[in-house]
Parts: sequence; C-alpha cells; structure tokens
Amino acid sequence: VKPVRIRLSLDANDPSRHRSFLAVGTGYCQDEDHLSRGRILIFEVLQSHIGLIRTNKPKLSLLCERAIRGPVSALNEIEGYLVIATGNKIFLYW
Repeated sequence: VKPVRIRLSLDANDPSRHRSFLAVGTGYCQDEDHLSRGRILIFEVLQSHIGLIRTNKPKLSLLCERAIRGPVSALNEIEGYLVIATGNKIFLYW
C-alpha cells in the first residue's frame, strides 16, 4: 500500500494534472502447481460527511483494478507515473 500522486494530464499548464491516490499491489499463490498472480488496485480517498459534519473516517472508492502475472514486489510513483515491479519485470503506467 502506497500513497501516490499520479499525472492525469500531459498539459503542463493544467493545474489539476496531478491527483493523489492510494495504490495497492497484491500477490497470491494458489498451490505449487499454479503460477502466482497479483493485482494492482487504485483507490481514490474520499472525505466522509454525515449531513454537514465531516467525519474522520475517509471512504475509499475503487477507480482501477488490473490483474497481472506474478505478485507485485514493489510499487512507487516517479514524476507522476506509477512504477510497478513484479518478478524480474518493471512496468510503467500513466
């Protein structure tokens, strides 16, 4: 689980081109005969409101889910791009 700031627009003049999200990398193994699998989940953190009162419990909204071959070893954000390491490969998402 890692908070990341991902680039949404390639326009340098757009003030809202970066937004903060919560990125989650998973990995699971079924048994010895099957390959390990993983997923990348991107959540937006929303503020909770009860009427006009803001609560301290944020809500998560799933924006994106992607299945990948192999478990996620590491994930990070570099200059607005999401970088994910799985096995001996590195993937760059934007």
